[in-house]
Amino acid sequence: MIALGIDTSALVCSAALVSEDRVLASFSKNKVRGHSELLLSGIDQLFQKANLSLTDLDCIAVAAGPGSFTGLRIGIATAKGLSYAQKIPCCPVSSLEALAYNALSLHQDFIVCPMMDARRDEFYSALFQIKNGNLSRLTDDQVICGV
Repeated sequence: MIALGIDTSALVCSAALVSEDRVLASFSKNKVRGHSELLLSGIDQLFQKANLSLTDLDCIAVAAGPGSFTGLRIGIATAKGLSYAQKIPCCPVSSLEALAYNALSLHQDFIVCPMMDARRDEFYSALFQIKNGNLSRLTDDQVICGV
């Protein structure tokens, strides 16, 4: 199975092509504005690097927030457009849950609290528990005011 992952929820615009548990190609650009200018050309470069085409895709995963409203619209619209054109599934992924999954590699049981800058002295947060190599959500996504 070959999947395209897209994340435009924060300052970094990124995408990757993966097959099972192997990254075939990826790109990441740190830019405050301009995700709309970077994303499609970056995705095109991914396919060139991996020597694949859109017809090789089985699904598309896209960051669905929380995050930058405009960034999310760009990523989701791109993912939906490509999935519609190729007649393949488009799967939303929680930005905070994706961050929490990084902690699975530590092979320990504990609580994870991923956070993202929400600007204006606020941040997005949620609680997850890692137990026996599985991640489970403990709270909904929240906006927390800074002090």
